Amino acid sequence: MFFTSAFAHLLNCISFRIRHVCFSCDYSAILYYTLSAAMLHSSCVIPATIWDNLIIGPEVYLFTAIAIGFSTLWMICQTRLPNAKLKYLYRTLSFAVPFFFCNYPVVAYVLGSESTYYSRTCFKVHILSLLIGATFNIS
Repeated sequence: MFFTSAFAHLLNCISFRIRHVCFSCDYSAILYYTLSAAMLHSSCVIPATIWDNLIIGPEVYLFTAIAIGFSTLWMICQTRLPNAKLKYLYRTLSFAVPFFFCNYPVVAYVLGSESTYYSRTCFKVHILSLLIGATFNIS
């Protein structure tokens, strides 16, 4: 994932077409990362006892993650076109929405009663730092 992102930023200034292709590959890598995290969470990382206490089950979770992943990929690739409106908002949402949805079981576990105070504090700091970074990205 980091290689495609670095490659996209490296070739950013060559031409509009190459830039668009490289950033589309970068966004595809983010989609693959999102889907692999969702597949791992739905199959082996999150125990069945936690899935029983959540609103959605692992099958619905995985299907929704795939739908969110492909819709955000389409949306973010459209922001690279010259007439795109609200492109920074859409780019930020394309990272934030899959992150929060794919980490939904982890958030439920960390904020639940089974986690320790230290893990809850670390996770809250992590989420806060992501929100601060997203705020600076939009502005």
